[in-house]
Amino acid sequence: MISKRTTIQHPGAQFLISPARDPLVGRRREIDHLTTAFEEAQTQRVRFCLISGEPGIGKTRLVEELEAIVVERGARVAWGRCYERSGPAPFLAWSQLVRSLVDAEEPEILRRNLNSIVPFLSDFVTIPRAWFSERELKTVTGDPETIRFRTAGAITTFLQRTAQSRPLVIMVEDLQWADSSSLLLLEYLLQNATASPLLVIGTFRDTESPDQQFDGTIAGLTRSSNVSRIRLEGLHPDETRTLVEAIAGSMASSNLAAGVQERTSGNPLFVVEISRDLAAGGVTNIPDAPTTLPLGIREAIKDRLNRLSDRCSTVLATAAVIGVEFSITRLQIILDESLAAKLLDYLEEAMAAKVILEIQGAPGTFRFSHTLIHEVLSTNSSAAGKAHLHAGLAIELERQYGSDANSHADELEYHFRHGLSALEPAVGSSKVIRYCLLAGRRALAAFAYEQAAKYFRRGLDTVGESGNQSNPGKFYQGLAEASNPFGDPGAVVEYLAMAFTSFMKDNDKSAAINAAATGYFAWLARRLSRSNCLVERLSW
Repeated sequence: MISKRTTIQHPGAQFLISPARDPLVGRRREIDHLTTAFEEAQTQRVRFCLISGEPGIGKTRLVEELEAIVVERGARVAWGRCYERSGPAPFLAWSQLVRSLVDAEEPEILRRNLNSIVPFLSDFVTIPRAWFSERELKTVTGDPETIRFRTAGAITTFLQRTAQSRPLVIMVEDLQWADSSSLLLLEYLLQNATASPLLVIGTFRDTESPDQQFDGTIAGLTRSSNVSRIRLEGLHPDETRTLVEAIAGSMASSNLAAGVQERTSGNPLFVVEISRDLAAGGVTNIPDAPTTLPLGIREAIKDRLNRLSDRCSTVLATAAVIGVEFSITRLQIILDESLAAKLLDYLEEAMAAKVILEIQGAPGTFRFSHTLIHEVLSTNSSAAGKAHLHAGLAIELERQYGSDANSHADELEYHFRHGLSALEPAVGSSKVIRYCLLAGRRALAAFAYEQAAKYFRRGLDTVGESGNQSNPGKFYQGLAEASNPFGDPGAVVEYLAMAFTSFMKDNDKSAAINAAATGYFAWLARRLSRSNCLVERLSW
């Protein structure tokens, strides 16, 4: 099957692989499966579909095709995406799609859909305060875990109400990078959204190594009769030939298609990239292909990047240090003056080659058209060169943020950590330690406990590896707070005991007393008969 449907913009989403879709070849069985799931959801039965496969296998392209089909049938589609480096923000993917639904809804319907749940969604979207009373807008307080579950319930209620007026399809991409709150909501939806015309589709890479929570969530979901799984494999040789001809033209020989199939194992992204390179070089037959014909996506992307000017390639390699997404303002900080002067020209060149895309609704902000392009650019740069750029960006961002630097702790920690080898050791380690602690505290405040624990452990590692004289007690105390909501009293006690010991070694009795007196620790310590030991040591 080859589809040439026009691109349909995702409400509130900016994550298309390409502004113009490549042909969709094959996948008839998968499209039929998803279409059937959509039809079943219309009978007030929530359906879930999980789509997995390696990078470039066509997960996003498949759900884009489904989007075109269901939109023609009157459905509404909302997209969300998880990020590998998402920071402490909870419910990230879901906040994106809730925002898109809020922005597209009629005011009166929206007001009805938000009734009684508006306090839990106020952090995600801007809600006209005139619609609700002060009592309805009152900030939610209470136990963090209770708030997190009630927020999951509020988002579920909102999606169900939205689906009642018009069939709704939810697309959540890259679940392998989902934060714990987003995974919690996925499970909550399955258990509680049982009577709505709602189809939820999640995609994830099965080549990644996610944590146990992700594995547990996927295993739990697939035990339900409402959940089905699709694993995408490479294209059949005949399908690869059809795709090669669609990209390289009808003059492409069967020999060429067979060679592309052999080198790509039918991975659609690999096939498309290699076919474009060969067509651009006038190659229509495998014997005529150069000896450097790419053997995989990395080689295909390198060949594609090599067609750009040297200065454009330098700009892109520099942008890759910032991340998959980057802004002109960030890029200008670390570019030399000669490149910065013609930056827009180089970005236009990269956009024309479809290497980067401008993000809709965010002027001056761009995204690499595929994460693998970003990965290739990152690995091509020397470690020393990347560290130098990270360090320069970290120092300048810290200067620009000024007194507001603490609010950007996760971003500053990332760049200082990756620029550590290019900084004076004592200065660099102190910065990483400082922003690890701040980022961990911000994550705790956002109920993102797993992310908080990662920052605290990273800070402890930096203290140990650098020989920095910073007291590790605050990191142990942070780990105790991050462990507390998960009902692990042993871990809480051990972390607080280590915090206590660290503070006492530094003769900081005030901090030691605070650690010992922490509510849960004091209660648990009495249960474990450890309080007497602490009291004796404090009597010093």
